[in-house]
Amino acid sequence: MNICKHVLSNNKKNDYINSANEKGIYDAINYLIQNGHKKIGFIGNNEWSYSFKKRYQAYIMYMEEFKIQIDEKFVWLDINLKGPNFLEDMDYFKKKINVNDTDFPTAWICANDKIALAFMRSLSELNIKVPEDVSVIGFDNIEMGAISYPPLTTINVPKQQLGVKAIQQLVYRINNPEKIYEDIRLNTNLIVRGSVKKIT
Repeated sequence: MNICKHVLSNNKKNDYINSANEKGIYDAINYLIQNGHKKIGFIGNNEWSYSFKKRYQAYIMYMEEFKIQIDEKFVWLDINLKGPNFLEDMDYFKKKINVNDTDFPTAWICANDKIALAFMRSLSELNIKVPEDVSVIGFDNIEMGAISYPPLTTINVPKQQLGVKAIQQLVYRINNPEKIYEDIRLNTNLIVRGSVKKIT
């Protein structure tokens, strides 16, 4: 179990440490809008982790804030990619993808990089080019995203700092059990690579 999540639990009185999921999604949507995208889909799984739920909720909130219409048929919350061979699982996307649909989004935000990489591979299998035809942004900044083709634009999560902060907070809590519990969010940042196209 991730040490950050071991230290913290949503259902108990305790400290909480995570990345700034909301800011990451804000940065992703803002970047896509700056590059001319007005049709932006979302891929995740609303039954997975707390972070996934927060990323989806942020997508809804900031799409509304930017006054970008959400098309519910392009909000996919039932993906289930697991195991080391997640890139081989094309069936989910091949059932979903239909670029002949005139409303098909020009850009997609994925709840993590694994989803984004599997999505890009599925698009390629269907002769749909990234970013020429469809732009994609991931979340987490895993190493594989930097060497994918095209390299994946993503939201960087400060993984090492999260671990360090979790340990520091655990020590602090042991020594200060009476202090008020803290909700700590470490900043994320956008990593621009090659999976987003500027459109006019």
